[in-house]
Amino acid sequence: MAQSLNRWDRYLFGMFTGYFDDAGGADHGYTVVAGWVSSLERWRNFAEEWRAMLSAFRVPHFDMKTLSHFKGVYAPWKDDPKMKDQFQDFACRIIAGNVLFGWAQIVEHSVFEKVNGVYQLREYVGNEYALAGVSVALKMRDWVQNHTPPEPFEIVFDDGTAKRGKLVDVMRREHFAEPIFRSPVARGGFWPVVQLQAADFLAYEVRKVRADDPNESRPIEDHRISLRKLIFPPNDWGTYKEDSLMKSCEQHPRIERRTTKK
Repeated sequence: MAQSLNRWDRYLFGMFTGYFDDAGGADHGYTVVAGWVSSLERWRNFAEEWRAMLSAFRVPHFDMKTLSHFKGVYAPWKDDPKMKDQFQDFACRIIAGNVLFGWAQIVEHSVFEKVNGVYQLREYVGNEYALAGVSVALKMRDWVQNHTPPEPFEIVFDDGTAKRGKLVDVMRREHFAEPIFRSPVARGGFWPVVQLQAADFLAYEVRKVRADDPNESRPIEDHRISLRKLIFPPNDWGTYKEDSLMKSCEQHPRIERRTTKK
């Protein structure tokens, strides 16, 4: 339709898409949702460069969990760890050269439960993953609407999360269009959405920061070089503290306070 209206270039450059993945979970005590936004044109360029990188390193995908432990397709690099470093360096450069902004939201499960004892948080958002997911979506929506003029946007999440139904519910309540779920790897005859591999990278690194520095007391120079390279694009990484989540619930028109403490 855009092509038929002779507005393809404007549409291609203007529309924004965010790609998000999650990390952590109940076994970690916290959940992270993180990812990047860019224009369709930049994402198209990103995909070309990313696929060229995968081809050059002769691997089918980028996956931080298996890469960090030299598992799966990365097992041969265990004897040559410089390959891992080079691979991550290439990935960081491609991300920095193509994304416009990055978000990450950490939800501590203990904080979620404390606030849920005072407000009907679980009834409204569903679970910790859904809270983290809708939080980055709200930040992205604000970011897009602050552009002049505001442009259309869509949000894509990794489809591998079992609790995604709760995210769909809360995003509907917050008046979003239906979120899109896709796979970062080839599955069921469908091409992988490689942009989600970049989201996986960020989610993993933010999770690792939370694990290594829960009090956020270490300077950035003390963290992994891959994380330090991912802060070059403009970003907003946050953690819900008990007081900030309490305040968010207090200010939300549809999250009610419990009449008796849960």
